[in-house]
Amino acid sequence: MTIQSIAPPPEAGRLPLPHLSPDGFDASTPGQEELGNGAIAERASTVHRPRHKLVTEDLLTAVVLLAVAAYRAAAIGTHGEPSGLDFGNWLMFGHQALGHPLARAAHTTYPPVVPVLAVAITQVLGVVWGTAVLAGVASTAPALGTYIACRLGGARWSAVVAAVLLAATSSSGEAAAWGGVPQLLGLGLTAALLGVAQRALVRRRWQTGAAFGLLLLALAATSHLILAQAGAALVVLVLIGAILQPRSFGRGTWLGKQGWTTMLFLALVPSAVLVPLYLKLLPTVGGTFVSQGSGSSSAPMVVFLQSMFFIYRDGPWFWKPALIITAFTPVLLGSRKYRHRPDWAIVTALDLSLTVEAVLSGQERLIYVAPIAVALAAAMWLSVLPELNWRERSPRTAPRSTRLRVPGTISLLTTLAVAYVSAKGLAFFPTQRAFYDTFVPPGTVAGLNWIRSNTPADALIAVAPINGAPYGWWVQGYGRRAALVGSEDQWLNFPEERARANEVDALLSEQDPLSAAVLERAAQLRIQYLLLPWAWGGLALPDLAAYKRAYPRSVVFDNQAMVVVRVTPQLHLSGLLTNSAHASYEDRARASVPKVESLR
Repeated sequence: MTIQSIAPPPEAGRLPLPHLSPDGFDASTPGQEELGNGAIAERASTVHRPRHKLVTEDLLTAVVLLAVAAYRAAAIGTHGEPSGLDFGNWLMFGHQALGHPLARAAHTTYPPVVPVLAVAITQVLGVVWGTAVLAGVASTAPALGTYIACRLGGARWSAVVAAVLLAATSSSGEAAAWGGVPQLLGLGLTAALLGVAQRALVRRRWQTGAAFGLLLLALAATSHLILAQAGAALVVLVLIGAILQPRSFGRGTWLGKQGWTTMLFLALVPSAVLVPLYLKLLPTVGGTFVSQGSGSSSAPMVVFLQSMFFIYRDGPWFWKPALIITAFTPVLLGSRKYRHRPDWAIVTALDLSLTVEAVLSGQERLIYVAPIAVALAAAMWLSVLPELNWRERSPRTAPRSTRLRVPGTISLLTTLAVAYVSAKGLAFFPTQRAFYDTFVPPGTVAGLNWIRSNTPADALIAVAPINGAPYGWWVQGYGRRAALVGSEDQWLNFPEERARANEVDALLSEQDPLSAAVLERAAQLRIQYLLLPWAWGGLALPDLAAYKRAYPRSVVFDNQAMVVVRVTPQLHLSGLLTNSAHASYEDRARASVPKVESLR
């Protein structure tokens, strides 16, 4: 033996790995596809264990997410009114969770995290900036959760690309604009949960089980709707491991392997504290997951796709091919060579569960899950491109620079496309906010402040809807008064809500909402005030002027957003008409009495 024949030792602390992708995944090596899936998974989890210290990618991602959150919060807060109607609902649920239930709202319930956060932050920052900051921060939650999942799998720079895409995408902005904070936070928790779950399946440790349990508890306490989606994806993830990666679960039969009992205990027991909540919640809103998307005559999948293209209308040229590529990613990268990758399993689980649910229910809010799958698939492709054996597939006579140009070009084009669509998504956010601003017109906060200060604490207020949406949520949540909230059924989950909304619809179905018959019926329902938004469209300015002349003390508040009328039906039944113009007004009201009687 000669000294010259001895190869130099590998770098201290590392194994000799000749082909590593920039993200740290093991690149293709001759004969790797012949290894068992369990050996590959074990190798990936031991050799390429993600570093647990801050790196440049982590700091860059944190800066981007903070910038996006600040931009969206400023876009909402500087407008002067809250964005969307859902925040009013979260405030109502929050006061209820803190022990201050409102009349006619005590039979409704909701996971407590977002309602309590909404109450806390609005008490500190006020209703406008409090909701704006909460919406801005929540809009980056899917990006943060996906980044964590990618980093747990070993990705680095491709994880940054995925996070930037999700932070700035139009779907995150859309949900932030209408107040979908539970969905946004739930999506972030779901992405992180799937990353931890995939790690737990390969490396069963009590720390991983505890982390999974805390994330599951946080998700269950945040959004029941996203919890259902996460549960479906987790089931598929386990099936993938059991069928396609049986050795990934450890040597021998994974179901009987020592350590599963402890890990499952840590993973599931924390969420047991929410069982009483879900026993009340599921009977009332569980069917919503299936029924809401089935209200159209079109097939659920058609409804799903139509809504998807509306939400992604800022960049359909990007999202349509991206969704198609994501759908086929499990097949295109489905060889044994790539099935050991944690991101492949997560993308496949999201693809399959989302497709099944879209076909069965057409639930529109599932659309917000799809970008997570797209971002994970994009990160996976960016990591896989250097591993696709471009050198072997290129002509051996071609120059080396030519043979390496293809994956680099594709990666560059993908990164540029993500950067462009992200910039366009952020630029599109003011348009999204302006759309939902129509449901909270200028003057709303001033009117709600007047209600808080000038109406009895036990007053009951009937509130007309705006474009069929429940404007009265703000009266309950911020005005802190019990309300009959007018709304179309599609926006309501609870039977009590629908019953109260039907009462308002029946009450205000008359052509003249200030007629004697309407006010008499309101008195019978123990309503003290009618709140009629101008955007409702059912109140004419000449009729209001005539009513004010006849009953000047009945209109107690009037601004550019709303009119608040005290219900005093005895004035209208006295027959003391002092204005001839109002006499005709009253005659029209008397003519409408039979209609009101038939609606009782």
